[in-house]
Amino acid sequence: MPGIDFAAVRAQVSLPDVLQLLHFQPVRRRGHKLRGPCPLCRNSDPRVFVADLSTNRYSCFSCRRKGNQLELWSAFRNLRCYDGVEDLCQQLGLEVPRIHRW
Repeated sequence: MPGIDFAAVRAQVSLPDVLQLLHFQPVRRRGHKLRGPCPLCRNSDPRVFVADLSTNRYSCFSCRRKGNQLELWSAFRNLRCYDGVEDLCQQLGLEVPRIHRW
């Protein structure tokens, strides 16, 4: 069974792309960092969730989740990363890049 080329998906899909799908509304922007309520734990404190657009990484100080843009989407949709990436590509109208191991 072919796998997913996660590096290729990370190169195609940015954290802002995922945040837009999540309808994330930042409360504060400082340079390349956005702060706002967490889309995962729904904590309304505007300081708990940080999205770093330069590294495509996020973290929440309330639920303690962190990761990259693919992990954010998977956590939001409550899917395993593999299934989450397939779902994300479908949402964005992208073909899932595959790798063949054999």
